[in-house]
Amino acid sequence: MNAAPIEPPAICSKPNALLIRERISGILVMFIATTNNAIPRYNTPRIVFLFAFGSLIGNYYYGETNVRFLHKSKVWLILYRIGAFAMIVFGSVAKVELVWDLADLFMGLMVIVNLIAVLLLSKVAFAALSDYMKQKKAGQDPVFYKDSIKGLENLECWEHSQDATTLKKENIM
Repeated sequence: MNAAPIEPPAICSKPNALLIRERISGILVMFIATTNNAIPRYNTPRIVFLFAFGSLIGNYYYGETNVRFLHKSKVWLILYRIGAFAMIVFGSVAKVELVWDLADLFMGLMVIVNLIAVLLLSKVAFAALSDYMKQKKAGQDPVFYKDSIKGLENLECWEHSQDATTLKKENIM
């Protein structure tokens, strides 16, 4: 006995019915969505290009600044650039499902790395929070100094309390 195909509800437009029947994905879904609304059909490639290009530039910049922070050697920067270029080329020619699966994998790895960093920094974060709350209870405008929180070393941005006092007296700050 052959079953009749299930028709989508009457409130579905024709493209939405196509989505239900054909299980399409990716760029075709965006194309259908943009052509059904106020966005003209010729703008879809422009929108996709700008989104993709902006994402590539932004993520490349984040990665490069992190490589520069972690490694002062130009060799690491060159290796990062080669790897980023290789991934862009691979992502443009590979199947969409594989690209998304790899993106999910690398996002998961980033979560693990970030959770480890959060755990390692939690002692300092809670010390800074405690110092902040102590200053607020004392009615002060909280200011952080290197020497007010134990365990802070090699900081570039926070000065010692004596340095800040000297700068305030000289009206530099």
